[in-house]
Amino acid sequence: MRNAKAAGLLAAALVVAPATASAQNTKKPYKPQPLILQKEQLGDVRFAAVARDRMRNGDCAGALDAFDAALRTATDPTLYRDRGLCNEKLGYPYPAIDDYRHYLTEVPDAADADGIREHLAKLLAQTGQGAPSDGDDDSSPGGASASAKVSMGGGGLDASTSGSGVLHPRDSMDYVDRDNDEMASSLRHGKGWGLAPFFSEHKFLPSGAAFDAPETWAECVGLQFRYSVGRPGTIVVEAGYEHFNASDAAATSTAGLTSQVGWEFRLPLDAEYDNQLLLTPGVGYEHLVITGNDQSLSLPFDLIIPRARVGYRRMVSPSAGIDFGLDGGMAFALTQSIGGSASAPLVGLDVSLVWGL
Repeated sequence: MRNAKAAGLLAAALVVAPATASAQNTKKPYKPQPLILQKEQLGDVRFAAVARDRMRNGDCAGALDAFDAALRTATDPTLYRDRGLCNEKLGYPYPAIDDYRHYLTEVPDAADADGIREHLAKLLAQTGQGAPSDGDDDSSPGGASASAKVSMGGGGLDASTSGSGVLHPRDSMDYVDRDNDEMASSLRHGKGWGLAPFFSEHKFLPSGAAFDAPETWAECVGLQFRYSVGRPGTIVVEAGYEHFNASDAAATSTAGLTSQVGWEFRLPLDAEYDNQLLLTPGVGYEHLVITGNDQSLSLPFDLIIPRARVGYRRMVSPSAGIDFGLDGGMAFALTQSIGGSASAPLVGLDVSLVWGL
């Protein structure tokens, strides 16, 4: 009888032991993830950059959609904190509470954690849920005293601490903003300078001239100088060399300066400004010289050309893109007629490589 009971206990131990070991193995100790994450771990960081940009500009309603999109793949805990601040500002306490709790669970020792705990405690009191849970205890580690303030407005997020806590005047994830600064490019909606070498094919349409007359076709190469003032648009100044085609029997050639000053309006086709429609009204000036092949003739003339360009920009990097455009305008002769007329329509095709400096 005693041997049978011992055998039963041994069998039960053999059954229970693997199950207990398996259960213990499934409970991995919590190990906070380091905040220095690789860029590919952050998911679609472009949505995060758009969300924070809208938040800084006071558009919290628009920022929520971008935060939601970013958090479908991103692992950056500060996205929860920032979305919580937007939810709180818009008067959505329950989503804000969830976001704050997620942030404090992921990074309980963050520089701005005390400030977020104050926001959380305030929302819990407003919603009648009482004090924060033990996991959200607002006591400073090691008995150190600290106070923090988190504010949001036109200047964006600002976090500061005082006392014996860690002093960080800005967001503890500033590296994210540095890595994802493409929205500040002068080719998107940021401010700054830019350059763009370009190639254009021009076609003048003087009255009485055949469409395929080579002397009415010209190729242009040059450089475009740009200064973006931000979202409203960009000042564009371009200058280049223009050379008109000629038939084999022609005794003259025409070439000279082509230039334009304009204002570029940008219409983004997506939130990241990767694809844009462009509209650039402006005024062109051309100084051309008709030269005889034997150098016996040199006849200069000038054109003024009110014009407009409609184009498309495809960004290939945060600060570089390719522009394609269709140009049109009316050329007016200032010192010499154009093929026997004082004016002629102009159409053109343009392509350029653009860089934001």
